[in-house]
Amino acid sequence: MMTRYASHLVCILLLFPPLVSEAAGNKTFPPISKTSSTVLLERMDNLTTAVQIVRLINSLSSKDNARAPSLEVHALRGASFWEIPEIRAIHFTSEKRISIVSSPSETMINPEESSFLIADGYHWYDMDYEDASWEKPGLAHPNYRWFYIPGASWIWRHHTGSSFQSEILLLRREFEIPTHTEPRLAILYITLDETLHETYLNGRLLSLKDITMEQGYIALEVTSFIQKGDNILAMKLGKKQKEGEIFSGIAFRLDVYMISPDKLKEASPSPLCSDIHLENGDYLSGELLSISDRNVDVQISSSKVRIDRDWIRSIGISPSLPQNPGYKKRNIFQKIFATNKKETARTNQTSSPRLKIVHPEDSENKVGVLLKSGEFVKGRIIKLDKDRIIFKPRYGREVSILLSEIESLYPNEPGKIPYLIYPREELPWKCKILTLDNCEISGLLIQLTPETLTLKPPYAESIHLKNSRIISCLFPYSSIAGLRKKLDSIREPYHLSVALMGDNDPKGPPFEHSLHFNLHNILIELGIDNNLLSPEEIVDSRLFFPKRYPILFNIDETETYFKTVHTPDDGYNALINYVKQGGILVHMGTGIPAYYGYEPQNRNWKRTTSPPFLNKALGMNILGPGETSEYGQAFEIPDNKPLALYFQLNSNTPYSYGLPDRIEFPFHPDTRFRPVTMDEASTTTLFTPLYNLKSEGGTDYGAAMAIIDYQGGGFEKTRCYYISPLLFYARYNDHPVLYDLIPRIISLNLSRIIPHDE
Repeated sequence: MMTRYASHLVCILLLFPPLVSEAAGNKTFPPISKTSSTVLLERMDNLTTAVQIVRLINSLSSKDNARAPSLEVHALRGASFWEIPEIRAIHFTSEKRISIVSSPSETMINPEESSFLIADGYHWYDMDYEDASWEKPGLAHPNYRWFYIPGASWIWRHHTGSSFQSEILLLRREFEIPTHTEPRLAILYITLDETLHETYLNGRLLSLKDITMEQGYIALEVTSFIQKGDNILAMKLGKKQKEGEIFSGIAFRLDVYMISPDKLKEASPSPLCSDIHLENGDYLSGELLSISDRNVDVQISSSKVRIDRDWIRSIGISPSLPQNPGYKKRNIFQKIFATNKKETARTNQTSSPRLKIVHPEDSENKVGVLLKSGEFVKGRIIKLDKDRIIFKPRYGREVSILLSEIESLYPNEPGKIPYLIYPREELPWKCKILTLDNCEISGLLIQLTPETLTLKPPYAESIHLKNSRIISCLFPYSSIAGLRKKLDSIREPYHLSVALMGDNDPKGPPFEHSLHFNLHNILIELGIDNNLLSPEEIVDSRLFFPKRYPILFNIDETETYFKTVHTPDDGYNALINYVKQGGILVHMGTGIPAYYGYEPQNRNWKRTTSPPFLNKALGMNILGPGETSEYGQAFEIPDNKPLALYFQLNSNTPYSYGLPDRIEFPFHPDTRFRPVTMDEASTTTLFTPLYNLKSEGGTDYGAAMAIIDYQGGGFEKTRCYYISPLLFYARYNDHPVLYDLIPRIISLNLSRIIPHDE
């Protein structure tokens, strides 16, 4: 999900003069030009400044790359220079997000059998349909199996008594879009128990039919369905008779990103709009021009881009192409979600050039063509020939397939290209561009002028974009670049290695997109060796000790550690001694509550909950299921209220610089929150919270990240960190928060782990 910035920042900047450092010397600079466009610079200290771009200094195209790249800008006080590692993002377009969520006070619901499906000429999903006789839903009782959509309530119909009968419900949610702005992007998120039969937006049927979900959600871009003024979202949902489960529940959220109408004119949809998903996570939208064995040519904005085909994961073909009305097929969503495989459905949805699946992606290790009929044909994509592709099936002769019959193309086996690791000297220029036509392009920043931006992706030649077509230029690696600058400035190079523990297969490669995978890539970008240790290595004091591995990351994903390996509690003692001798333990395992112990039994590992408890010995008081204190409260799923949850940075500590101020609650199937609190029984630990989980309603759930410093009690001067998985699975500026957290943790401990002269 993309993070955006609200337009109220502009208002704040108009009320308060921006903080801009002036250049040294007596040179005077011209004031901000009225004809140049003003952008917002988001800085690493969480301040935002209105400026005008002048140029990029010491860019990759410059002859002198000895100095760090910097940006020369003009502000009200004149010119200033900002090093790229000190900038989080450049926001070219101001926008505001409106979220329409499921809530009992604004949603109408009614059983299908008691509703007039057509009344006074209007259908139940039309804006002018009279729903005054419908009822307000109730808050569904929280259930641990249900997926949580941030800010959206689970709702269901009020019932007078227990009933296990099947039911079909109709739902209506009216909302208004301001007329002075323009919808740039709209994404609809839905989760429910049990089946979504139909979904309408402003009377138009979406491609969501007979979808069954459990512990997940679907997300669909519906931009072209949104209209300024009054809108209506309508759904039909149902639940079959099932013992122990009573009613049909649903939660949804519709995010609409709004910008000025003048800005949206800069983005013009392509005639044949194709959605290209790349192996490094980029997303391109443009006119598909040609396909060959080596490359795919696509028109993106005003640039013709040739993409190395090995980088392409999938190509979605625009559903705006002609379709046979009432085309009998198995619904494409049934194929994606592997539901109702024996059933067929007659679809008659209104197609749109901007209607596409956002999540999840249907890859299934494919090479071939996914048809709109739901059939997948394995084979090799040879070329594009006007309105069709030439395709060689796995068995048989070459055939031509009309683009109007194709849902997606899969040119390669997915996962063949790893995340790109740039050379050390090029990292400060690494950025991600978001455009008005919803492209996400990663690459190296080559040039930046008041009018244009030039980007070099890893999969194509340089792309030139007008600044007026860009929403933002993000620097997700600013934290990494800043730490690498510190590491490079150390007088005598020091070889730094860190240890990881918690994976059951330390010899195998990290699972793609797992915590281990992301952490491994971050450490590699930093030039830091990292080794995933086996239980036997952890308890071997000749291999595992603080001087060799000054930091240990616990990335366990099964809420355990290896408590006993050879002799009783030898794993426990090894970790306690490691911290007492000055080692730094960073607990970021997804296990909740933390630190159950693994012990061998009958040649298998068995989890035990007997003392001694590792977290207690380290001063980490982690609240378990249902526990509350004055410092926090744990939960299985958040309160079922239409209130946004977010992580708030504690800015009153010397450790907060370089960390985002506010982070949204993540979309994640496991929403259990276990805050860490201070150990009131200890007089030798200092507890410093860095992030607290809060709600818009004013509830503070406690620390999601904290530092525990040891000041005696047998410990050398050292510390431990606790990070809730809900925090490190969250995203900020459209990249994992891990890219901010890990460099900051290492940076805070450089003086402890690297020898230096005082």
